[in-house]
Amino acid sequence: MPIFILKIGVVKLTEGKTPMEIWLGHKPSIRHCRTFGSLAYVYVPTVNRNKLQPKAEIGILVGYAVNRRGYRVWLPKERKVVESIHVKIDETKNGVKTLFGKVK
Repeated sequence: MPIFILKIGVVKLTEGKTPMEIWLGHKPSIRHCRTFGSLAYVYVPTVNRNKLQPKAEIGILVGYAVNRRGYRVWLPKERKVVESIHVKIDETKNGVKTLFGKVK
């Protein structure tokens, strides 16, 4: 993520344009950027659950998917990181504090 932010930052030698703006020919969008460590809900497809199971798993946003659109979310219940585009992110809540309470 820091590299992505550096690529969209302004460079003095390029007359106020970012490296990505020069490369793409237009300003890059940062709408998809979310706060690291936020509470995230990853959708569980219907084929992987039954009627009584929850439609989403709760996790913590840890970054962006590497080779495709989407987010990387750590699921503490399963102790693994998943990549998915079907994620709802609650940036108002810190994932670690919400899931684990007070951390020392």
